[in-house]
Amino acid sequence: MVRKLLLINLQALFSAMFMRNAIFQRGVRRFGAGKTTLIKLGITLLMLYVLGAVAITVGALFTQLIAFYQLGIGWMYFAICGLMVFSICVITCIFTAQAQIFNAKDNDLLLSKPIKPSSILLARILTLLVLEYVFVAVLSLPALFIWITGGYASALGIVFFTIGFLLLPLLALAVSCMLAWILTLVTSRMRKKNIVTLLISLAFLGAYFFVVSNMQQYIAELIANGAELAAAWARGFPPLFYFGSAITEGRITDLLIFAACAVVPFAVMIMLLSKNFIKVATTKRGAKRITYREGTLKASGHIKAINKNELRHYWSNPMVVMNTSLGGVFAIIVGGYVLFARESAMALLSQVGITGSQAVYIGAALALTASMNTLSASLISLEGKRLWIVRSMPVRACDVLLGKLITHLEISALPTLLGSLLCIIALIPVDLGFDGAVVLLLLPQVFIFATGAFGLILNLHMPKFNWLNELQPVKQSLPVVLVMFGTMAVLAGIAMLYIFALKNLIGIAIFALLLILMFAVIDALLLRWINTRGAAVFDGLDA
Repeated sequence: MVRKLLLINLQALFSAMFMRNAIFQRGVRRFGAGKTTLIKLGITLLMLYVLGAVAITVGALFTQLIAFYQLGIGWMYFAICGLMVFSICVITCIFTAQAQIFNAKDNDLLLSKPIKPSSILLARILTLLVLEYVFVAVLSLPALFIWITGGYASALGIVFFTIGFLLLPLLALAVSCMLAWILTLVTSRMRKKNIVTLLISLAFLGAYFFVVSNMQQYIAELIANGAELAAAWARGFPPLFYFGSAITEGRITDLLIFAACAVVPFAVMIMLLSKNFIKVATTKRGAKRITYREGTLKASGHIKAINKNELRHYWSNPMVVMNTSLGGVFAIIVGGYVLFARESAMALLSQVGITGSQAVYIGAALALTASMNTLSASLISLEGKRLWIVRSMPVRACDVLLGKLITHLEISALPTLLGSLLCIIALIPVDLGFDGAVVLLLLPQVFIFATGAFGLILNLHMPKFNWLNELQPVKQSLPVVLVMFGTMAVLAGIAMLYIFALKNLIGIAIFALLLILMFAVIDALLLRWINTRGAAVFDGLDA
């Protein structure tokens, strides 16, 4: 039974990736089911390309870390590799474990069938392990390749390497399940549990960007102070010390100690979950009751009501927020960086050859960050099987579309406006000028409106209603991909046009003002299309 449940879980992942992929469905309708193998092959090759790019980046990192062998502390090479694998596995599996084990929607259905609870739990644990082994392969195989080609590998070391990286995800999964359990207990009675999840996700993301941005500095410090840091690692991270020592020195005792450090916590976590799985899976913890207070019912228009409903649904899923709204966060970060580190920002612009009209280039940077927001490209798809509800309401289709577009603007345009204001405050002492202020305020806004309307139009023509999880239309749909890369291509094309054709004819400030005028016209045309043809397309949709 465990094998069957595992295959069902893996098949669901495969189905979400291929059978329910928007590109795949379009290919089936156009070419027929007989040629879908080529479509699957194309998607697989794309995935392999992405994994290969990540592997090459990781390999470049370990090319520098191989210097630990020259310092006589080769074990630290694999200790750092193990730390990377462990950290990535834990971070990526916390929320997955919470959804698969503690908050799975089919718990009641499976428990009502003649299936042992232990079989259900073990199948889900094994599914998580399969996902973790994918991360292990992507991160550890480049390290193995650099180690072998560097001439430091041994046959016994390769055997211990294989055993060690098979055991390491057990420890990572034990920690992930523990943290997911704690997170479930802490947020179970919270009314704003999604905010807590969002803050934790943002904290992990911020830590990731901080580490990545300072990676070269960390590597240089590790190599320069290798001996001192190695002693601290041996004392502070004994499992990773024994992990690296077993591979490098070929010590069976170190491998056994590391195996105990990985297997024992995993076994304890499995035992605790097995004893409490039925309680965990079936307990419905209600949130704190809301005290009713009599008041006056506030009425609002159709568009505002649609907008409120969209925002309520948007904030209910932290993962959707994380995948569609980072552009606004980065816009505020850009504004804060220019305001509080103005000299550093100006020096950075000078390094890339920008010495004048800084406001124009910063405005373009804000527009670029805003292009990362792809919410409008999935708002139609997120209706899913609930499309009939909004279609049955006594509301015009154009009002529904405008409510969704306003939602995108609130999530994207308002944070970017704050970033623009921060930049204006920072640049006033360096002779900002009226034209610079206008560009900083309006260029990102007209571009955001154009990308939001463009994404909504694409989603009208290519909706994805047959999703299993809301992240599928947000991350795997064709409109999202086209909006993200299309807007970047448009900005790159505009930059190339000015540099190679118009630079000697008009100034950059005048060119930026013309761009604002052009995008304003485009915005008006897109808005007119949404109110007319777009409304007709929406009326013809069928989930």
